[in-house]
Amino acid sequence: MQGIPTLCILDAATAELITDSGRSAFMGDRKGEQLPWPKPNALDVLRKAPLIDNKKNKMALNDIVGQADVVGLYFSAHWCGPCKAFTPKFAATYAKLKADDEKAGRPQRFAVVFVSADRDEESFTHYLASMPWHAVDEHSGEVNDALSQLFGVDGIPTLILLDKKGNVLSDEGVGAVASDATGDDFPWQPRAVNVLNQATASLIQGPALFAFADDNAKAKALASALAPKAEAWRNEAAPEFFAGADTIAFFTCGTDPLADRIRALSGSAAKGAALVILDLQQQLVYVPENDSANVSESAVKAFAQDFAAGKYKAAGKPMNRA
Repeated sequence: MQGIPTLCILDAATAELITDSGRSAFMGDRKGEQLPWPKPNALDVLRKAPLIDNKKNKMALNDIVGQADVVGLYFSAHWCGPCKAFTPKFAATYAKLKADDEKAGRPQRFAVVFVSADRDEESFTHYLASMPWHAVDEHSGEVNDALSQLFGVDGIPTLILLDKKGNVLSDEGVGAVASDATGDDFPWQPRAVNVLNQATASLIQGPALFAFADDNAKAKALASALAPKAEAWRNEAAPEFFAGADTIAFFTCGTDPLADRIRALSGSAAKGAALVILDLQQQLVYVPENDSANVSESAVKAFAQDFAAGKYKAAGKPMNRA
């Protein structure tokens, strides 16, 4: 919840969330004719929208999406400084993915639609011409407003990643591209073990295990080495593992500012440790009792299992996060 007042609409029979945008839905439907205001599918919204390529030729959504596995909605504007800095980098990543698909002889996996917040037609047209993808043919219009409302976009640049059915895969596309310029990790989905970066940090919902490496390259290699094993542990579904702690997320950390922040949060209780579990909700820090500098598969598995089984007492509290 971003702020108040907020109106969430639930199904009375199942208590499932219908929409968390009830306030804005009510403001646009004071008589409640569309109640209970279910959220529309993003692709259905786009099918009714005027779509164009970067030369302003009219396009149909099916021609844009094609056989793509992922559809990106890129909320941006020419007047936005961070957008103007990010767009060329995003375009380069997009071109790299497209070239990889062509080289492999497969359909393009990634389609992108620009959703503009530009203030006038001239700025919109000029900005779109710098992009290699498609757009909703309007600047700050009804369709763009509807899409922004649908995804709760309150800042730009924002890149929403959808599957071919319009389901949200991630709302952290900007961070994903920024941390993976070559697109090696496309489609940028959460893995059993993730390298900590701007995009994956949003996955920290509960207890999180961090394995520290000497640099970013080693952190990526460590994640690749641990991921198959961690997925197997999850699939084993042993009663003592993840039971009551199925929100444990696994991360490897290199030497970027986010990794440094995790080290700082861990405080003196974890000084020198290569493995740490942080539970920011409960404000607790856990470290292995023995050989805390060991980041081997067996050490990570034992640490996670023992934590999930309740065998560890907290070594301390996270340092002030301010």
